[in-house]
Amino acid sequence: MTLKGQKNHYNVKFLKGYGHSISVKNSKIILKDNHDPFSEPTIESWYVKNMPYEKIVLQGKGYISTEALSLLSENNRNVILLDNYGKPVTYLNPVMESLTATKYRMAQYDTFRSTEKCRFLSKQIVKAIHHFMWFYISHKSQKNMADQPKQSFIQEFMGFLKTFGIIGLAIAFVIGAAAAKLISAFVVDIINPIIGLALPSGDLKSLMSTVTNSVTGAVSEFKYGDLILNIIEFVVVALIVFIAYKALSKLKLVEDKTKSA
Repeated sequence: MTLKGQKNHYNVKFLKGYGHSISVKNSKIILKDNHDPFSEPTIESWYVKNMPYEKIVLQGKGYISTEALSLLSENNRNVILLDNYGKPVTYLNPVMESLTATKYRMAQYDTFRSTEKCRFLSKQIVKAIHHFMWFYISHKSQKNMADQPKQSFIQEFMGFLKTFGIIGLAIAFVIGAAAAKLISAFVVDIINPIIGLALPSGDLKSLMSTVTNSVTGAVSEFKYGDLILNIIEFVVVALIVFIAYKALSKLKLVEDKTKSA
């Protein structure tokens, strides 16, 4: 019906009519077709490896030799038998059987049944991935170093500081330490006395509770006043960070609007 290279779903040969057959002669597949009973049958001769048909369809009363069927099956060619009305009767497909392949499949099944073998395979896969990642990163870094011009030690150090933002982190650390001292002084020296006015002891930090062991007579003190001061200090720090974040967000929004305008 069609040959390879043509736009078609399959490369199929259709045999029909009185006396159509598939046989073997001189190691060639002989395809005999007789669509028109009033004309001579059409005969094609192919070496099975060069035959362009992937499927051969026979309809009605015809003949196929066992030798031809075996040769077609060995070369993965399908034979389909239809009755006189075009209804499929039989699909003759090659038997996919190999003792070597069967042994390999059994070995694979046995491997994945063993927990130790599965664990070993998982380690090997992870090791291979790590090796590939290390090779890729080292190769890329060497390529980048080769592409960059040579720099002095001071230039490399300044580039390191700029790349990782060390200067900005140092400034932020110094400012944060100073701000922490300021907030701690604010809580201890201002907020604590104000709250202490409402307490009998006059000092929030001195609040505690004691528990005495009735057997040994040991006394345990729970100084929850310090905990309350630390909580207040945390709330103040969080409030200041939130206010600073809101202010920076507004500044960035204004800057984006000016750039877009």
